[in-house]
Amino acid sequence: MKILICEPDVKVGRSFKDGMEERGYEVSLVHNGREAQRLLVESEQKVTVVDIELSSFSALEVVKFIRFKNIKTKIILVAKSSRLFEESLLSKGNLTRLGVATVMTRPFSLDKVEKEIKGFFDRQSWKDVQHNGNFTEEEVSAFDDQFTSMKIEEFFCGNLAIFDVFIRLSKNKYLKILNRGESLEQERLDNYKENKNVTHLYFKTQDRKVYINFLNELISKLASRKNINPATKLNFTQNLTSFMVQEIYTKGMDQETLKETINVCESVHQTVESMPKLKTLFEDLLKYDDSEEGHLFLTMIYTDAILKRLGWVSDHSRHKILMGAMLHDLGKLKFSKLLRSKKSKELSDKELVEYKKHPQYGLELLDQVPELDQGVKQTVYQHHELVNGEGYPQGLTGNKIYPPAKIVGFANYMADLSIELGLSPYGIISKLVEDKAEIFGYDPDIIRAFISCFKEEEVA
Repeated sequence: MKILICEPDVKVGRSFKDGMEERGYEVSLVHNGREAQRLLVESEQKVTVVDIELSSFSALEVVKFIRFKNIKTKIILVAKSSRLFEESLLSKGNLTRLGVATVMTRPFSLDKVEKEIKGFFDRQSWKDVQHNGNFTEEEVSAFDDQFTSMKIEEFFCGNLAIFDVFIRLSKNKYLKILNRGESLEQERLDNYKENKNVTHLYFKTQDRKVYINFLNELISKLASRKNINPATKLNFTQNLTSFMVQEIYTKGMDQETLKETINVCESVHQTVESMPKLKTLFEDLLKYDDSEEGHLFLTMIYTDAILKRLGWVSDHSRHKILMGAMLHDLGKLKFSKLLRSKKSKELSDKELVEYKKHPQYGLELLDQVPELDQGVKQTVYQHHELVNGEGYPQGLTGNKIYPPAKIVGFANYMADLSIELGLSPYGIISKLVEDKAEIFGYDPDIIRAFISCFKEEEVA
């Protein structure tokens, strides 16, 4: 049987390899994630043992590579302590959802490793060890618009499912494969994907807020883990943004309008890509914070929703305003690493003064792009000004604020709250209505325009 050991410590790896070879296994040893991925593609490995402290492609990157490439290998993830498992992705159960067959904490004996390996191939491939024996798959008839889809690769519900899970059989026909509160083993999930050609799983649309809140909480926890690869964090952020977009649609933005908005956002992005200096700045901005892409996308969607309700904006102006929405946080690139690592609520008085300079910093960076329209620059510079004069950096009031900056500023605030609280726009509006002081600094016409984007009965 072929085994791949991915161990960064040369001495530990050599000892492990020699011990397993003495037991009759054919063992390959690599010391980084890049070598591991190459070898996994070149030759079949029945078992892959990955140390969680792997570098040059982290352990989690190797695990995800195995899963998304559909490589047939059992994964054993090892670490010096259980604490490292928790810091890697919350819990051992969550690692199992990513395709890890078992986790082991050092020190462990070779006998224990061999027992785990033999156990893998003694189990029934369709058996879910945590599955409720009384549960049987149940066919359900329900309208398609009552369900929300997700790619099967993105299914991630922690130790226990947070909602009932279905497979779509045909129009208005579904098969329930998992009850809320039960666990789905990775092998069973892979069988649906590979043997039954299932590409998407479904859950009831009424449970979408539950999933948004789950992703939001997960992103918050991941953000505090310094050893998590940025790509892992970004994946969950993108999932959150995707479901937020679906939530927007169900709360009043019709599908065609939303599709048009997304197309316009893509057009704006292409314009940014066409300016080499601006393209570099924008790419640096996306690297600044793993949640930045989702935040910018929502800010653009909310901005465009407001523009359509206001009705006084031409297509040309709309394009420029959305570019301002895309670039509004550019000035944060000038922050120190320490300041970048903190949330606004965690800043000291001195740090807050520096934070409030990011609109000015953004303007300075955009001045390096002479072909960029001045309106875009003013939107970036003034997007934190408030009509009551309590904004920054200039403390402008009322009509002295550039109108597009007012729109982007409010859209930015709503996007922040949507992601932070995991609520739909309607949920945010309802919350703010209870505390009107929170929106006192924003233009009433813009607030009304935003509210009108959603069903009247929802915001009454």
